[in-house]
Amino acid sequence: CRYMIAHTLGQEEGTFVSQMVVYRLDSEEQYAEFAIEDAMVLSIGSINNQTLCIADNQAVIASSGGQVNATYDYAQSYLREYSDEGDGFAVLALNRYRAGTSGRLVTLGADGTAIGELEISDEILDLSAAGRYIAVLYADRLVIYNRDLTEYAVFDQPAMAESARMRSDGSVWLISSREISLLIP
Repeated sequence: CRYMIAHTLGQEEGTFVSQMVVYRLDSEEQYAEFAIEDAMVLSIGSINNQTLCIADNQAVIASSGGQVNATYDYAQSYLREYSDEGDGFAVLALNRYRAGTSGRLVTLGADGTAIGELEISDEILDLSAAGRYIAVLYADRLVIYNRDLTEYAVFDQPAMAESARMRSDGSVWLISSREISLLIP
């Protein structure tokens, strides 16, 4: 919590450029900056004391000094869901097509490489990560995965659930319009 990042959106030669400006919280002056070209940044988080920027076509990991350390490109896929709240990882749900259910889940480590990949063919309603776990809410079930995308637990028929919030201890808050339930594997 010593740095803050401001995101500005610009344009160069007809493409988007997301300019990330780093400020130290103990100073009023700009500390560093880096650019993410041809991308619209959707989320700024952290992964192992580095900055994680999830954009519409790539994930970028940079140091607080503005050095881009890794990029995970998914320009040939469509980003459907994501969570950057896992301990040392982020999870992405990527579709092959703009509509439909053919895609894959990918967990990214702090070095920008895939920890795990899993082909999916079901519609994902919600996705959440915390601790070393990932909760994926499908229409007919809730699946809790480990960070390498191996199944940890499965709950059938989540009763009209609309959202799931993973907790770092492996339990999940399952949320519907009528109730909130705590599921413990």
